Amino acid sequence: MKKKDSIPKEAIKNSPDGIPNDSRRPDVQWRTRIIALSILDLKTLQEEEKKKKKRERGRNRGVYRKWVVECAR
Repeated sequence: MKKKDSIPKEAIKNSPDGIPNDSRRPDVQWRTRIIALSILDLKTLQEEEKKKKKRERGRNRGVYRKWVVECAR
C-alpha cells in the first residue's frame, strides 16, 4: 500500500538537483494558487491606489485653477 503524500522515485531521479518535483501534489497546487491570488490582489490594490491618487491630483488641479482665475479678476 502506497502513501498518498509519498513522492515517486521517478520525480527524484528526473530532477537535476535531486530535489523532487512535487508540483502535482494537491496541497502544493493549492498553496501555489493561494500565493498567485494574493499577488494578484496586491497588484490590483496598488493599481487602485494609483488611480485614486491621479483622481485626487486632477481634482486639486481644478480647484487650483479656479482659485487662480478668481485671484486674477
